Amino acid sequence: MSHRVLVVEDNPDIAYLLELHLRDLPCEVDVARDGLAALDAARARPYDAIVLDIMLPRLDGLAVCRAIRQERIFTPILMLTARTTELDRVLGLELGADDYLAKPFSVPELLARVKAFFRRAEAYSPRDAAPRGAVLTLDELAIDVDRRAVTLAGASVTLTAKESTCCCASRNIPGACIHGHSSSIWCGGTRTRATGTPSTHTSTGCGQRSSAMRASRDSC
Repeated sequence: MSHRVLVVEDNPDIAYLLELHLRDLPCEVDVARDGLAALDAARARPYDAIVLDIMLPRLDGLAVCRAIRQERIFTPILMLTARTTELDRVLGLELGADDYLAKPFSVPELLARVKAFFRRAEAYSPRDAAPRGAVLTLDELAIDVDRRAVTLAGASVTLTAKESTCCCASRNIPGACIHGHSSSIWCGGTRTRATGTPSTHTSTGCGQRSSAMRASRDSC
């Protein structure tokens, strides 16, 4: 299956290099050269991954990431940044990015990180995956497959990207328990807990589950 990737990069040489290598995976690639074009593209069609530079004209990558998550679009985001301070990296992750890579970066490493996004998504997809644009429903639970948006009784459920993956996984395998230590869902040493406010993180082993995820599992 060919994946669809949005590359958001204002440097034409870097954008071309990424497009060239991603097409070899193979992937269908769209390129946006500024933040507003990136938002328009993310709203217009579903993607399997977004490679997002932070330093962009018109709207920077952090603002783009925040806006994407606020609009309930949970496509995995890999941020590219020339900023090397811990604060910049943490801020991007807190705003909803799934991973980051510092410039200058290794192309093979970037491709490996993008392919890791694909593997995690495919690991929790049913063999007869729902077609693009499908909305899965069960009683009052609805999951928009492409946008990875979840509603319960008509109300939007606030989920992080990883919690959205959990919800889609539980919908695909009803009755199963999605273990908190699953490396296919939790990355690195942190978990994300939805609180209705900007996400907070707890260290591995705390066993926290968000109320939103409990509601989703109960409906399943």
